[in-house]
Amino acid sequence: MRAPPERRLVLSLLLGLTVGLAFPPEAAACDVCATYTVEELGELRHGPRLGVAEQFTHFGSTFQDSQDVPNIGGEFLNNSITQVALGWRFTDWFDAQLVVPVIHRSWRRNFEDGIQEESRTGLGDISTIGRLRAFSAKNARGLFRLSGYGGLTFPSGDTSALAEEAQEEPNPGLGRVAHSGDSNAPEHETPSAIHGHDLTFGTGSVGGLIGAEVLATWDRFLVTGNLQYSLYTEGAYDYHFANELSFRGGIGYYLWLADEGSLALQGSVGGFTKGQDSQSGTTLDDTAATYVFAGPRLIGRIDSRFSLDLGVGIPFVRHETSLQIAPDWRIQAAFAWKF
Repeated sequence: MRAPPERRLVLSLLLGLTVGLAFPPEAAACDVCATYTVEELGELRHGPRLGVAEQFTHFGSTFQDSQDVPNIGGEFLNNSITQVALGWRFTDWFDAQLVVPVIHRSWRRNFEDGIQEESRTGLGDISTIGRLRAFSAKNARGLFRLSGYGGLTFPSGDTSALAEEAQEEPNPGLGRVAHSGDSNAPEHETPSAIHGHDLTFGTGSVGGLIGAEVLATWDRFLVTGNLQYSLYTEGAYDYHFANELSFRGGIGYYLWLADEGSLALQGSVGGFTKGQDSQSGTTLDDTAATYVFAGPRLIGRIDSRFSLDLGVGIPFVRHETSLQIAPDWRIQAAFAWKF
């Protein structure tokens, strides 16, 4: 027996909302902080689920105290973060996830008396997340859901790049890079906008995160939102990442909606803000930043088990302290499978 049209519409909306808020925003100055989560917004199927997310960000602009400056040496940084999320829904109101990131970075930067071009791949900081569905309501035309989550990050990523932040003892593996305003650097040495905190794969410390997610639909319209606060403790090489507030949200419309699948287009806005990091009690000037990205996002499903997410973001709000490499664009993609 087929369900009434209104009920089928609500079910399709639920099933079509992919991994839902799958990308708490990437921190441009701290890619090791990005955490991907698989949210089940369709049928509440208890048991396991698997999600894979890829986020690629290109950094190719240099800014000095939020002012665009010439990119001496053609510096760039390409960041690729692939995250595998293994989850389990225990009840209708609670689920937990383990997130394992693999990071690949390639870069070109001013380095000692020349140019360094290199690429590296490694494991990032692993996260565990628990989510509680705090409120849920629906009728024949739509629904509203509010969830809260919290978790921990563990120091599994390589932190050797942070050693170069300690100017007293440069990292023998990476050599030495000059910071803007570094009085110890030779006069002929060109400062770099890419430093150890940009290249590290981990924080070297246990961190925490708390956040909230909201979903609302009405007929073919949908609204999503995610707010997350990440907290860090002092880690490897006495380095302390600043706490960070990140967000993502948008308004969308279903272009195609059927029992066998759906596709929605959303205008998405997301970003983050963080203060200055510190090392051994000394504040690091070139670490505070605020970015807001905007761009289109496609959300789709195939059947009730498979979901897809694809988004592009361009920064339209920028703020940096001292000399930093800044993001020009990013691409996000995700795939989720509910067993």
